[in-house]
Amino acid sequence: MGETLTRRQDCAQNLGDCTNPMLRTGGCSGSQLASGAAAGARRGVARALDQMNSRSHNTPKASVQRASLLLLLLSADVFSTVLHIIKHVVVASASPAGAHISAYLEIYHLAKLLCIVILFIYILRSTRVTAFAVWVLVFSFMLLDDALLVHQTIGHYLATHAGLRWGIPALPPRVYELAVLALAGMPLSIVLALTYLRSTDLFRKTSRAMLLLLLALVFFGLIVDAASVLSPGPAIRLALDIIEDAGEMVVFSLIIWCVSLLAVRTGRSHAVQKHRGHYATS
Repeated sequence: MGETLTRRQDCAQNLGDCTNPMLRTGGCSGSQLASGAAAGARRGVARALDQMNSRSHNTPKASVQRASLLLLLLSADVFSTVLHIIKHVVVASASPAGAHISAYLEIYHLAKLLCIVILFIYILRSTRVTAFAVWVLVFSFMLLDDALLVHQTIGHYLATHAGLRWGIPALPPRVYELAVLALAGMPLSIVLALTYLRSTDLFRKTSRAMLLLLLALVFFGLIVDAASVLSPGPAIRLALDIIEDAGEMVVFSLIIWCVSLLAVRTGRSHAVQKHRGHYATS
């Protein structure tokens, strides 16, 4: 009822010049009346689109869809964790079955990273906020590093040859791997910090969520991993390895979930703005 009244008011405003006897000079033709009515209707449609966009995020159907996506991702993580346990407990890691499980887990991890990169590219395109290119670079770096084993290869090389060639103290390969990863990620961290200070509220809010999830990833990838290396017995080491891998999978699922919701919201807003501009100007 309120929307109908608003549209009628818009039409009356556009028709004012024709219906107000103080302003018209030679009468108002039928084409002018139709043009004014059409302009008011277009503005009413544009306003209705804005209201539909704002309401669509809080409907029960949208909440069920968000929860279903998260449940689907976590279910895949549970399945992958079970396979990880089977690889270490039931079958030998070096057996063909263990190799197949390892290949599946690696592909699953890389597929998640690829999805995150694609979603951020979509967000970059729909929002026109160039700052999101930084997150595209961050997760592209993570994808290439994990796919090509860059920091592992360089870290192993340093652990093997650094002491012989450059006199660097002999340390476990894991230490060199973390050092290489930290040095490689430092430029991206600086660019991200500078971009955060100069960008929009949407980018800042998204970056805070991403940084919180990345801190959780550091917890599982560094602290839990270090505890596993220093654990006194094989049973504790196995338990910590499972916690580390499961925790990392859940964190990446949460990242996909958050970025997917952002992509849907920004994509819908972009479509609404496009149609709104069409109705308002045509």
